[in-house]
Amino acid sequence: MAKSLSLTFGYAGSDFTRIYTETVADSITAANVKTAVDAINASLSAGTADGLPDFFVADDFDGTNGKFNRILDATLENINSTVIYPAVQEGD
Repeated sequence: MAKSLSLTFGYAGSDFTRIYTETVADSITAANVKTAVDAINASLSAGTADGLPDFFVADDFDGTNGKFNRILDATLENINSTVIYPAVQEGD
């Protein structure tokens, strides 16, 4: 089983959002994610995020508005998948 983490980013002076989804280790928990999101949002709010606001920008970024300023939503999901076809045989 694997896990998927989706984060919705919000941007200053913009109603634009962006969703990033990645596969994460099974050891990641909701509590881990909440702690990390709280820390990132606090850093963004305090202006100590070392370039994150300027790297992740909205499509309507105009030099001032559209800078990444908060994580709006975080979703952690368990993923179950089974490869049905083609079945890989040893030596194939």
